[in-house]
Amino acid sequence: MLQTEDDAIALPSDIGAQSCMFNYVVSAQKPTSVTHSACGNFTSTTSLNLIIGKCTRIEIHTVTDEGLQGILDVPVYGRISCLELVRISNEPKDLLFISTERYKFFVIEYDENTGELVTRANGDARGLSGRPTDSGQIGVLDPDSRVIGLYLYEGLFKVIPIQAPDFKDAYDVRLEELEVIDLKFIHCCAWPTLAVLYQDPKGGRHLKTYEIHDKVRNEHIEDISLKFSLCYTSLINTDPLILITKLYFNTDPLILCLLVPRLI
Repeated sequence: MLQTEDDAIALPSDIGAQSCMFNYVVSAQKPTSVTHSACGNFTSTTSLNLIIGKCTRIEIHTVTDEGLQGILDVPVYGRISCLELVRISNEPKDLLFISTERYKFFVIEYDENTGELVTRANGDARGLSGRPTDSGQIGVLDPDSRVIGLYLYEGLFKVIPIQAPDFKDAYDVRLEELEVIDLKFIHCCAWPTLAVLYQDPKGGRHLKTYEIHDKVRNEHIEDISLKFSLCYTSLINTDPLILITKLYFNTDPLILCLLVPRLI
């Protein structure tokens, strides 16, 4: 029986040569779909910037009378899951916080002298245990820039404290709710206050708020607690549903309005 070239047995040297032929991978087209965006004073104190996240790249534009003027287009090593502008106290301009789907995060600033991006902080938010969220990773920023929050695993909320001029070590706090739909920090609160919209096992949807307390001594967190804030909600039967919540903080009422899409 004759042996054809297709049936021939490759020698070890041939196997190595053939495998090397498929190791080079390159993207012919840059990402075009916009996944995240933020607006603020990033490049200077007087410039209004629009920052666009496109999967694995970020574009930085300046808003002018003639339209958008491109400044930088840089790659990110990973898929962007969160993009937020952070204004730390005593800082003249905003910093850019980015986290990726592989649980890496970093904070960068724009150097006006060199026209380049400089890393201010970076870290790894990966947990030793935990189940990744089904709804995807969620990143939120306290309106007063006191903490950054990441919801990456069910029942765990990672807090990154901000104490000017630096970012402190991140820590985890436990949430009672497992099926979280969305969460946001609330404005005008004495402590960073998190509103959690979640669904119970019977399909009912609820809103719960938490105050995040941390006591820092000698740059170490001594005590961490989550405190439930008294609230009541009312639901307006429209499409989408309008959820109006009244929260009490130090006897001062705050009104929170959310649009909830119908399940049916």
